[in-house]
Amino acid sequence: MSQVIITINYREYPISCEDGGEIQIMKLGRMLDEKARSLTQALGPVNENLLLAMTGLLVADELSEAKKDATMIDQKVAERTSEIAATIEQKNAELEQIKHQINRLEADKAMAERKADTFEETLKTAEQKIIALETEKNEKNQKISEAENTTLEALQQITDLEASVNTAKQQITQLEADKAVAEKKASALEDALKTAEQKIIVLETDKSENIQKISETENTAAIAQQQITDLEAQNKISKQKISELETSIDETRQKLFNQANLTQVAEQRIAELELDKTADAQKIAQLQEMISNLSAQPAQEPDNAELFNQLNSLDEELAQNINSLNELIKSVALKLKSV
Repeated sequence: MSQVIITINYREYPISCEDGGEIQIMKLGRMLDEKARSLTQALGPVNENLLLAMTGLLVADELSEAKKDATMIDQKVAERTSEIAATIEQKNAELEQIKHQINRLEADKAMAERKADTFEETLKTAEQKIIALETEKNEKNQKISEAENTTLEALQQITDLEASVNTAKQQITQLEADKAVAEKKASALEDALKTAEQKIIVLETDKSENIQKISETENTAAIAQQQITDLEAQNKISKQKISELETSIDETRQKLFNQANLTQVAEQRIAELELDKTADAQKIAQLQEMISNLSAQPAQEPDNAELFNQLNSLDEELAQNINSLNELIKSVALKLKSV
């Protein structure tokens, strides 16, 4: 707590107050001092208690008048506030009507803009679809050209493989003939050996009597041995030819395996072309629907008539491309089946 000394009509009074309230107490003290001095000047010397009481009455009277003035001001403010509120409500009602009219006009404007945008979007969509269809047509033509090139390459490879197979068949036939000759010579050699063995047995049983015959038999055996050597050499040559034939057969098998892979690639390509055909059919259905929609619009619009003619032209071109694609697929399938 703090303590402040105030002076009223030249007398000092100690007053206790809270911390920070000293300035306010001093201001109030100066107000009471002014009131007391004015009463003293008007009435002359007055008892201290009476002076304080009269000073309090003056302050209370001023406070009462101030409250009355404040009440009147509050009433006037309330009345003015009510008037302003009524005016504001009226203006708000008028503003709501104006907003409602503006919203209605904006809605009408938005509806008109949407209709215009819808028509523009329809035209843009038709133009985009025309461009897309032209692009797809070019892609289809390119794919058809690639498929034709692939088919020609496959036919060339098939022709080469057929020539290789024919060559291998000829080599097999020649080797089979050589083998038959070798087998005949081997059979003859076996017969000669059997005869020589029989003769040797006979000569061994009767050496003393048939020395000359043994000598002749040895010459015959030498000749037979020479024939055996010749037959072994021919047998080696036959084996070498058989090895070469087996190598050629392996190469032929590898080529046939490559041909099978090529056939599989061609079949996959045909499947892709079939899918493209299905996609083209779907595009044609969409084009026909678009043509029907454009036909239902007013005939006096030249842009729609031109678009209708362009779509009809694209429809005919796509139908021709699909027919050509079907013929190409059938031709490739027949060639692959014949191979």
